[in-house]
Amino acid sequence: MIRGSYGIAYFDEGLNGFYWTNTNAGNWQQISATAGSQFAAGSQTLQSADPQFLVAPAKFNPPFSEYQFAFQGYDVSTNAGQSNGPGKLPTMRNPYVQTWNFGIQREFSRTTVLEVRYVGNKTTHKWHQYAISEVNIFENGFLSEFQNAQRNLAISQAAGVNSFQNRGLAGQVPLPILETAFGANGSNAALAAGSSWTSSTFVNDLLQGQAANYNGLQVELRQRLRYGATLTASYTWSHALTDMPTQSSASGNVQNYTTIRNFNLDKAPISNDRRQAFRFYGTYELPFGAGKKVNITNPVLNRVLGGWSIGSIATVVSGAESLVTSGYQTMTNYGDSGVNLQGITSTQFRNMLLEAPRNNPAGTFSLTRADPSLISASGTSVQSIFAPWTTPGMLGQKFYITGAWFWSLNGSINKDVRINDRMRLTLQGEFLNVLNHPEFDLPSFSPTSTTFGQVTSSMISPRNIELRGYIRW
Repeated sequence: MIRGSYGIAYFDEGLNGFYWTNTNAGNWQQISATAGSQFAAGSQTLQSADPQFLVAPAKFNPPFSEYQFAFQGYDVSTNAGQSNGPGKLPTMRNPYVQTWNFGIQREFSRTTVLEVRYVGNKTTHKWHQYAISEVNIFENGFLSEFQNAQRNLAISQAAGVNSFQNRGLAGQVPLPILETAFGANGSNAALAAGSSWTSSTFVNDLLQGQAANYNGLQVELRQRLRYGATLTASYTWSHALTDMPTQSSASGNVQNYTTIRNFNLDKAPISNDRRQAFRFYGTYELPFGAGKKVNITNPVLNRVLGGWSIGSIATVVSGAESLVTSGYQTMTNYGDSGVNLQGITSTQFRNMLLEAPRNNPAGTFSLTRADPSLISASGTSVQSIFAPWTTPGMLGQKFYITGAWFWSLNGSINKDVRINDRMRLTLQGEFLNVLNHPEFDLPSFSPTSTTFGQVTSSMISPRNIELRGYIRW
């Protein structure tokens, strides 16, 4: 049998996106009344006239239109639908999901079939909220001045002084932006001489146009009830991409871009993307009881030994992908700058990071997976191999760590007892992670963390046993 299908479904984003966008523009006026302040406690009923409300601010007339904040700029006119001109809201489109599949099914017996299918989907015009208040360090000359300040600092430190101020030493240059920032500003007096030169560290928009896609090859073997057994075995090879890999729908699809200068930098695997998965589901009715292979005619023994069935779910899945970050921001105030991997490839780094867990020294409550050669004496990564990216105005290496494969086994047992023609007793037991097999999560791979390479959590919970009973009549 050959079959295929195509579908398209439109959906509403709801009001969260509007709420989180429109309430971050300073356009609030709060009106409240509090017992003991605006009215005497206990004096108000549903029939009472309104008390004198506290209004803050007393007058509210923002100098902008709502649409100018929520919808203007950054390709909204092209990605969000039709632009209706200045002073008017653009025509926002409903997001939609297209799905398609194509499969071939082959019957091997009256109860067993094999199906191979390709499944895909694509989400279009999904709303994406992000901050447009990205710091600009390029066109305004700040990046060049910051680099000059670094050079000034190095020259001063060579002379025994910890300062990036232009002290007139050979090679030092003026820093007009920083000098202005540290000078008098309105009612604020200039900072004390030298007080700020000794440190060597130094609005939301709604976009429609985000897309996501999924493509997968699925192979499935199904056996209907035969000789008391059912079986479903499947294998999936898939990949899912989006530019909102860890978005929070509760706060209106919020995910800041690395930089709004290039949205494509954030196209990445979705947070729960797992490339390969094997799953097995099966049930088996034990052959004991009235009418079974081992026929039991005694009604008492039949109630005790008959009506038993067992089930199992086995899962073997490849690890999820996690972005390697440093916590540094060398280009914008939102995007992570990436890392600096030296002397080894990202694949070699992953293999060294995900070695078999070993115990930490006595008194600690975590395991270490990283190769000892990656860990410094202070617990951070060896900075000559794996370090944060620190070059101003540039992004470092950006790559993903794929977690280790893991497996789990769940089981169940069921007992059905016929008490009389109208009443049945059903007993059930479920055993999650029946072998209590531990599967460790990814270790910390922050290069500056003193727990680099350590594992503090598990991907699956410990064994859990649930027992239930029902009486039906």
